[in-house]
Amino acid sequence: MRRVPRYLPIDDAAREVGVSRGTIYRYFRLGLLSKYRAEGVDRRTLVDVDELRELRRNPPVKRVE
Repeated sequence: MRRVPRYLPIDDAAREVGVSRGTIYRYFRLGLLSKYRAEGVDRRTLVDVDELRELRRNPPVKRVE
């Protein structure tokens, strides 16, 4: 069964997952998190809360030398 995404505005998503707005914007800049917008309804940027939660649970790792 397919998961139904739950989109929230950035502030609400940050509060629910326990991260700062800055963290979400950093994820956007790094291409780790997708942005969404409801077409024609308003201009708020929305975040898939489950995608953000999964990113927090399993952050990308890179090798450091």
